[in-house]
Amino acid sequence: MIRKLLVLIILGVFLVGAFGGCYTYEIPDLSGDWQGKLESESFKFLGVNINIDGLTQDLDGKFTDGVVEVMYSGTYNNYTISGTIKANVYGDSTDELRARIKAKGYVTPENEMFLTLIVFILSGSIISFQSGDYYDLAFTFPHGYGCRDGIIDGMTGDYEFKLYTQGAPLGQVFDKGSASIKR
Repeated sequence: MIRKLLVLIILGVFLVGAFGGCYTYEIPDLSGDWQGKLESESFKFLGVNINIDGLTQDLDGKFTDGVVEVMYSGTYNNYTISGTIKANVYGDSTDELRARIKAKGYVTPENEMFLTLIVFILSGSIISFQSGDYYDLAFTFPHGYGCRDGIIDGMTGDYEFKLYTQGAPLGQVFDKGSASIKR
């Protein structure tokens, strides 16, 4: 009997410690500016930084605004590669356990050459982008363990990057990997 009680006490202490006192059955406020890094599965030779500026959410946890900026830099076969893409947050939400952020950006004259280059490096195909072509970024961050003193200040999760040409996806997922961001 004492053994069972001791095991229950230890288990209870572990569970409280594992949640760090943050699991409150409330939707966390993730609004604000975030910075971090992406670890691409496809572009291991590139460093990828990310900024999420002005992330806002409503009282139900739905994301309503913000700008995601992804900056690539590195070398490939002795060529320097660098480029930035921007996308506007358009949806998804957070709850007590995870956040999912979706952002959409358009191919512009400023990022067209960079996107053409990374498509060529990955697939060997030369794509001719047209007006209206776009890309989607989706991030999924479990955040039950990512807080201190009831405030979430860092999250780690997965991301997907999809390209659409003439409204059709260029493959299922163009790039994916892990993301780590902090306030």
